[in-house]
Amino acid sequence: MSEPQSPVSPVPPPHSEAGAHAMAEALRGSFVFIKAVMVVLVLVFIFSGFFTLKPQEQAVVLRFGKLSRPITFGKPPGPGGVLQQPGLYLAWPSPIAEVKRIAAGRLQSVESTTGWYAVTAAQEAIGQEPPAGLTLNPARDGYTITADENIIHVRARLEYEVSDLWVYDSSFENAKAVASSALNNAIFYASARFTAAEAVSKQAEVRATIEERVRQLVQAHGLPIIVARNAVTLNKLKEPRQVADAFQQARSAEQQKSTAINDARNYKIAVESRRQGEHDAIVNGGEAEARRLLLTAQADAKSFLAQLPSFEKDPDLFKQRRLTETLARVLTNKTEKWFLPTRADGQPRQLRLLLGPEPLDAKDFQP
Repeated sequence: MSEPQSPVSPVPPPHSEAGAHAMAEALRGSFVFIKAVMVVLVLVFIFSGFFTLKPQEQAVVLRFGKLSRPITFGKPPGPGGVLQQPGLYLAWPSPIAEVKRIAAGRLQSVESTTGWYAVTAAQEAIGQEPPAGLTLNPARDGYTITADENIIHVRARLEYEVSDLWVYDSSFENAKAVASSALNNAIFYASARFTAAEAVSKQAEVRATIEERVRQLVQAHGLPIIVARNAVTLNKLKEPRQVADAFQQARSAEQQKSTAINDARNYKIAVESRRQGEHDAIVNGGEAEARRLLLTAQADAKSFLAQLPSFEKDPDLFKQRRLTETLARVLTNKTEKWFLPTRADGQPRQLRLLLGPEPLDAKDFQP
């Protein structure tokens, strides 16, 4: 019996080695390309985290929802990790990190969303009011209730500045919605403190009440915004259009009442002024006359006391001298004078006047 022969390994053809070598080279080149692509993608991913801040702009960086500090290139962040200086920054790209921006220092604004008629976007764009129906539809049209249980329609605007960006952006899901809710609450609050007629005629006071209420709510809820003076603008405040004529008549009556009251007050003031003037004139005249009489009496008393020693020394001589002085004063500038001396026996003399005397000559009047 013949011996079994050992198997002989087949000799690979020469072209098989070349194919394997070519495949290995191709795979090696593919791996290099894939590595290069991965490196490029990693670099793109990393460099996509660069961002810049513009002037008057702030930002915070959140890494997995928590505040993180990005690479600031020598610009330290502000309080609370808020980036405040303009320039270039680097943070992890999304979804690892998120950059939230806000225009800091600039006025933010919200509009009231209640208390006014329902308007479409097209009507809102051109500032047009919806057509007035026969009745008010409370399911569609907004309104506020006044102190006298009437209704008015109000639209207002609130402007504010953000005081703490981190709290503003992280503590409130929608900070603008919170500010808008505060404005709406303030509108209802202010409307309930005025009658409908007062609200329409005293819009400045209504606006001030809304603004003060907004400040109270901002402080109570810790909203990190600054409500400056005159931050609330009362865009529109009016009575329902269905009863506008009645409100107009009421306002006209109120104006007539105010006019009549003012006229009466002015007349009262004029009468009181005239009465006071007459009173002051009488009092002043009386006081002046009293002073004159007092001074005259004082002068007479002083003169009497000055002449008393002469009288006491020789009364007859004093009387004769006074009589002479008096006659000289009385008869000054008199053209004709008659003297009737006392008779020695004390009897009165008889005075006889010549009727129809002859006219005197001009020479009689010459000195």
